[in-house]
Amino acid sequence: MGRRLPPRRPRHVGVRPDRGRRGVENVRAITAVPGLDGLVFGPFDLAMALGLDGDMSHPDIEKMRSDVVDATRDAGIEYVSIVGFGTGGSLEGIAASGSRIVNVTGDRGFFHTALKSSLAGTRNGLDAITSGATT
Repeated sequence: MGRRLPPRRPRHVGVRPDRGRRGVENVRAITAVPGLDGLVFGPFDLAMALGLDGDMSHPDIEKMRSDVVDATRDAGIEYVSIVGFGTGGSLEGIAASGSRIVNVTGDRGFFHTALKSSLAGTRNGLDAITSGATT
């Protein structure tokens, strides 16, 4: 398991997410901000911003997530994991990141995944009807 961070005094930290590549490119400067206790990486928003149709397991997204995890660990702050998104959202990925804070889901990613699955099911049903394969 990853290195354990000592408990910190609670503080309120507001961070505006940068939904593009710029936030990841500047992650070392961001994690160096005094008083910052943790950082969330939003794979869905980033995948959408990069034109990857929300593909959170795209190799570019996985690499960027890894860069963010490394930067948070090097800065001694928390990496906040998001369950279920890409390799980093698997239980193994969360354990490997050493994350002690886990966000169960985000609204956009949840709805995108659910609607994409529903659309695929509808298309499969329509394909079955048009090919005469219904029972």
